[in-house]
Amino acid sequence: MNGKFVVCSADDIRSVQEYGVKRVIIPWAAASQGSGVFLPELEAMLAQAHDGGMQVDLAADILPDDSQLDALMDEFRRTDLLRPGRIQGVRLQNIGLARVIRQAYPHLKVIFDVRSGGNHPAYYTWLQRMGLDGAVLSRELSLESLPDFFCSAGAPFSFELRVFGAIAFFSSRRALLDMAVGQTCLLEEPSRPGQRFLLERGNDSVLHHSRYLDLRGHLGRLQSWPLTLVLDYRHVCTCREMLAYWFDGREFAALHGLAPMADPQLPREESRPPSDAQEPVARLLDVKRSRYLVAEVFAGLADGEELLCQSPEGKCFSLRWQPRKTWSGSPGSSLALLPWVKGATVGAVLMRKDVDG
Repeated sequence: MNGKFVVCSADDIRSVQEYGVKRVIIPWAAASQGSGVFLPELEAMLAQAHDGGMQVDLAADILPDDSQLDALMDEFRRTDLLRPGRIQGVRLQNIGLARVIRQAYPHLKVIFDVRSGGNHPAYYTWLQRMGLDGAVLSRELSLESLPDFFCSAGAPFSFELRVFGAIAFFSSRRALLDMAVGQTCLLEEPSRPGQRFLLERGNDSVLHHSRYLDLRGHLGRLQSWPLTLVLDYRHVCTCREMLAYWFDGREFAALHGLAPMADPQLPREESRPPSDAQEPVARLLDVKRSRYLVAEVFAGLADGEELLCQSPEGKCFSLRWQPRKTWSGSPGSSLALLPWVKGATVGAVLMRKDVDG
């Protein structure tokens, strides 16, 4: 399998070696949002991985502000982690940090971790023009849309996809609860009994979804695409449990009672419109909360026309067509910028309301 596995200890490296894994990701505690490995253990793990003939990426997904950027680069230089021969790639989530590292360490592969947004193929073309070597595709994309992205950036730009792991959907520089670095706690909303949300304290406070991503059921299709699969056991199970599940099909119980999410963007069979439903007149490509929506338009629409908006999960609500801006899109379609509407999600389709209804 063409994959990379997150490892956080010497035992993790021994475990992945038993399954023939040759590429690993080590999160560095000093530059990672959530749980990571501190420098002394990181040095030992690098030596262990090199002895096993493994390639190593360093995860440094912190979101530094201007005051932190210089200090972080000084730390990279002090530790000498990024010199040739130590790691093969560095994984980042901040475009400013990515550009600085690209210039300072041209020998490294720089992989940009797109957590949200990045819903247009042109976004990845832009990342390649910025000099980056690859990207982890946005978790907001559906599997059905992925083939459209593979031709957006030419070789040697590479695409990766997160296929197993906890879903971090909120981070803050503030300490949201009185917790030490490395500690976690479970939160539960009174209105959602049984749904636990994991809060982790690292360089940032990171809140994880009550479900974890698990695309093992789509492995056949994923392996037919030019993708590197990324697996991260943290906050879901142990590394050994993840390996036994992914390679041998052994079941496990999630440590925090999280439920699996087979694909958050693929509509469930029972949520699809009936066969006699109208064809969609538009589809939402991007959603910026409290700011705007971007829609791909397939038919002529009148200003003020009331439409039915259906999310990938099958939820429906009314939406009034009030474009702020339009421009040309792919052949046979156009693009429109709309005001943000609560409940709108990427992948939702817009349909004309049944005049008889």
